[in-house]
Amino acid sequence: MTHEEKPLRCCRRPPPAMTKISISKSHNWHLGRFAKAPFELLYCDDLQSNSKLLWMILASQADYMPIDKGVLDKRIGIHRATRIRCMAELRELGFVGGTNEHIILRDPMPILRKLRVADAKSREILDKELFNPDLYQPTSKPVKEKIEPKVDYLEQARVAWNDYRPKNYSKINKMGDHLMKSIDLHMKSLKLEAHDYVHFFSVLKAGIEHSPFWSTENSNKTLQSIIGIGQPIQKKYQNVHNLYNEGLNYEATEAIPEDERSDDIILPSKYRKLIDNYDELHYLYFNMSKNDPDNIEILAPRILKAEAEFREAGLDPADFRMKYQLTGWPSDVPEPETSRQRFWRYDDEL
Repeated sequence: MTHEEKPLRCCRRPPPAMTKISISKSHNWHLGRFAKAPFELLYCDDLQSNSKLLWMILASQADYMPIDKGVLDKRIGIHRATRIRCMAELRELGFVGGTNEHIILRDPMPILRKLRVADAKSREILDKELFNPDLYQPTSKPVKEKIEPKVDYLEQARVAWNDYRPKNYSKINKMGDHLMKSIDLHMKSLKLEAHDYVHFFSVLKAGIEHSPFWSTENSNKTLQSIIGIGQPIQKKYQNVHNLYNEGLNYEATEAIPEDERSDDIILPSKYRKLIDNYDELHYLYFNMSKNDPDNIEILAPRILKAEAEFREAGLDPADFRMKYQLTGWPSDVPEPETSRQRFWRYDDEL
């Protein structure tokens, strides 16, 4: 046979032979206590392996004394965040109900049967639509490739942050590539679904709002101050990891429309001296009303001048009155019923 006459070799490999294993006991032993689970649950494709393990532990603990969540995580060998995600999966599929403090296990068999029926139907549709032999016949009309529109992930991330940004955190008008890179790297580190920015920012918001530092003490209230930019440093990874896992402990946050937000007012720093002076006048007026009431009127011109400057700046002096429970005041600007909280920030604090 010449070189040209050599037969073509088939590149298709035969399927590997199935290898079976047999299982037996070393002797006739029996366990007094053990975890039980239906075979249907063990072989359920809709559940992660950790979710199956968590269900088995919960089923074994049912009707016994309560168990500490930290002990549960340690004994199963999973992280708290993993347990929370697994519990959410069990809730979503209907295996558990009740509250976080009292979990109710539902009969798994009807749920498993329903999942099995849905899986069989899905496979049937897949066989008809994807593996239809007619699609591969030469006489068949060519299937036009559907061109999907390009997704603007920069815009998706920008809108998600603006909708879920915590109180007083700056809005993003245009999402930059370097900030976007940092967002995606943090989500990848947390093993979140790519581009699910709504989930990421909604959970992050809950963590930030329950953190005394990030909700109040942090003066640089921007997304960049939390996650960094470009390739995040280890400290930023740790910040986001802690805030995200803290956020998982609370109910999902809702998006807030811009017209319903109650962010602090941003004032020009040039008004800092005016406001501080008005605060000092309150203190002086209080002291003189107690110790030198006959000369208290000498403060009236300074107080009236300060309140006039507020009005010239377009500010209501009543918003800046202090609660000292005074019996008098040089003007008709009312004293508040509750202690004044700082509801503003200066532009040099951004």
